[in-house]
Amino acid sequence: MAHFTPYSALAGGMVIGLGAVLLLIANGKVAGVSGIVGGLLRFPPGDTPWRLAFVLGLPMPYDMLHGTPPMSAPEVVKRSPLANDAGWVDVDKHTLRHARYANVFGLGDASNLPTSKTGAAIRKQAPVVVRNLLAQMRGEALPSRYDGYTSCPLVTGYGKLILAEFDYDLTPRETFPFDQSKERLSMYLLKKHGLPALYWQGMLKGRA
Repeated sequence: MAHFTPYSALAGGMVIGLGAVLLLIANGKVAGVSGIVGGLLRFPPGDTPWRLAFVLGLPMPYDMLHGTPPMSAPEVVKRSPLANDAGWVDVDKHTLRHARYANVFGLGDASNLPTSKTGAAIRKQAPVVVRNLLAQMRGEALPSRYDGYTSCPLVTGYGKLILAEFDYDLTPRETFPFDQSKERLSMYLLKKHGLPALYWQGMLKGRA
């Protein structure tokens, strides 16, 4: 990894700034970094911390930057009795049953489950909800538990990807019989071609 030097960083920042200005003049569009900084100057409520953290982190050297935008449940959920103080559907992280309403179960992006919100996570949560909901309707003990499994395909370069799979404890839960922490073309091709087919033709149609 190259050492950080303020002069090269300054020159690079000037080039990026000039490019952002030209983009705005020519097309009326705001470049990514400029938009973040511009939003920071307006002090939007609840939106300032992540913008400030992004700007402060720009001079820091790094091998890979993986940014995640702010997320929240829909307003109709945030304002409902189902939500916790943070605005997420308040469910038990293992049974996925609501913390206050025994006949309500939740999963997916609007839930408060402390794991990455991905399609792979929902694919593992859905069978737990089905089995536990049916047991609740029969008056039985809830038989299934969700362990927090999720999968995050991290694109690290052109034709390179790390397929991170882990649970609540950040214990690796790798699917393939090789070290998935290494960058691989095969995982990139899986993300580009295999996972979309699995999602559209498998998950959404109840086949996978």
